[in-house]
Amino acid sequence: MKRHTIGRRTGLRMAAAGVAAAGAVALSGAPAAHAQDIYLEHVWANGVNVHMQANPQSCEASPGTYCALLGQINAGDYYILCQQYGESVTYDGYQSNYWAMVTSSIGTGYISNVFITGPAKLPGVPSCV
Repeated sequence: MKRHTIGRRTGLRMAAAGVAAAGAVALSGAPAAHAQDIYLEHVWANGVNVHMQANPQSCEASPGTYCALLGQINAGDYYILCQQYGESVTYDGYQSNYWAMVTSSIGTGYISNVFITGPAKLPGVPSCV
């Protein structure tokens, strides 16, 4: 599967209270500094591993494949809370050192930005730390 070349970045910013009220996303795992801003981004691959934020504890400061697995998500649009520099991931010819904190039906955790449509570091999305 190839990464989409057409950017679907919407730059969507929503108040966390409005999202929670709509029942769309549970933001309980969001860093307090970024709980007000979320960004809708497109994940282009199926079976993308979502890694826990703090298991082991070093995962929050530097996410990677060594962080415990929360589950998997499939292609679609997801809310991104922030991104963090971490382990380098190369997949299908694409490479990124950045990881996005994503909210999904399985919970909140990190996915490699290599699976998100757009550049390796998402413009406008703040750092998680």
